[in-house]
Amino acid sequence: MADEDSVRPLLTMTHEGTSYDLFLDRFKLSEAEDCEAKTGWTVAEWLDALVQSRARAIKFALFLSMKRVGESPVWTDLDMDMSDVTWVEPDEEPATEAPAPLGATEDDPGPTGPGEQQPTLAD
Repeated sequence: MADEDSVRPLLTMTHEGTSYDLFLDRFKLSEAEDCEAKTGWTVAEWLDALVQSRARAIKFALFLSMKRVGESPVWTDLDMDMSDVTWVEPDEEPATEAPAPLGATEDDPGPTGPGEQQPTLAD
């Protein structure tokens, strides 16, 4: 699990003057069960819907964020202005790995000069 200070929320929502952050660095089984019960979606389906800003997905994000800070939200009472959802931009671009080198490697040097070929099983 990542250090709490280095984890950034995916989004921030404001409900009745209080801001709630949604972190996805962890997801408990009980939260997944809540997701299925409240939305009818698996966690993966909910995440897809959340990226599409579907209302039920955002409502569950708020519900989950509130529960994680110790509140007891009532699903049927939750409502908020959709403009109070802020997607958090990452600090920097994700690191990408260099592509694998083409051709010879240290373990397999390949041909060593013009016209030379690697030995085959028939040799």
